[in-house]
Amino acid sequence: MSSATKATYSLDSATLEKLNRLSRHWQVSKTEVLRRALHQAAQTAAPSTEERLAALHTLQRWAKEKRIDLKKWKKIIKDGRR
Repeated sequence: MSSATKATYSLDSATLEKLNRLSRHWQVSKTEVLRRALHQAAQTAAPSTEERLAALHTLQRWAKEKRIDLKKWKKIIKDGRR
């Protein structure tokens, strides 16, 4: 089992009530509620740098396969924003 570290945080009353309510509803400790909430938030967070770069490279390969001139496309987009 991993070691635990104690930490202190300040929560407003509305957040604390939500924490207490979830703890009772799930029948787990408030610490477990926070663990689950953080785990869920991490799962839905923005993609990592590696994932974003992979997406960019995929887009670049696709554009090359479709023979899309990215410089021309960029100019068209830029001109359209003016």
